[in-house]
Amino acid sequence: MATPHVAGIAALIAQELPSARGIQLYHELRRRVRRLRFPRADVGNGLGEAI
Repeated sequence: MATPHVAGIAALIAQELPSARGIQLYHELRRRVRRLRFPRADVGNGLGEAI
């Protein structure tokens, strides 16, 4: 279920930053992830939030 949520957040970021596409959008998405205190093997890169 993470994929549709992350795709939605990426769409919101793309709407906010119209010039961000491809790798730029990917880096912006990764920058906005909130890190969690658990191993990355268990939770991935963290928690993506649509704020």
